[in-house]
Amino acid sequence: SNGVKVALNWTDVSSRDGRNNAKTAISKLKAGGGTNLDAGIKQATSLFLKDAVKQIQKDNRNTVVLTDGTPTYYLKDCEGGHTRNHNHVKIDGITYDRKGNGREGSEKNLEATSKDAKLLKDQSTVYTVCYGAARDITYRDGPTVSEFLKGSIATSRDKAYDSSETDDLTKVFKAISESVTTGIT
Repeated sequence: SNGVKVALNWTDVSSRDGRNNAKTAISKLKAGGGTNLDAGIKQATSLFLKDAVKQIQKDNRNTVVLTDGTPTYYLKDCEGGHTRNHNHVKIDGITYDRKGNGREGSEKNLEATSKDAKLLKDQSTVYTVCYGAARDITYRDGPTVSEFLKGSIATSRDKAYDSSETDDLTKVFKAISESVTTGIT
């Protein structure tokens, strides 16, 4: 969407209650408006910097970045003011200006999102899922959404997936789950 919201904070999903809370939070997710991939990436990075997960080794930290479209917004440090020209997004008490128009991508959107993805990759292994937008162009003469995710957001190209329908999406999440749990006893 155009902002960011934590639907469920860190939750131990090894218990039945934890799993049910996670499933409920996931089922309530709704897409709407433009795509502020940058806000989601900034928020995820912020969550990994919390005391609750600092002791977890990076190799055991994973992020799944799921998008259904071209990034049409990005965040910029707030230049101040509460005028109609400032659309604010808050993450951990820091106020950012939302930039972009919500209808089309731009090179600036991708640059900002790529820069923030580097910080997220310092905190976790990043998987990407492009749902239904793999061949969409990010901006005129720019890469496709799929190529952008594979080249700039995912930790590596083998951590990037494309899906065009729900059945494919189920297979993608199964593959990610197997990758994350390989070697865990």
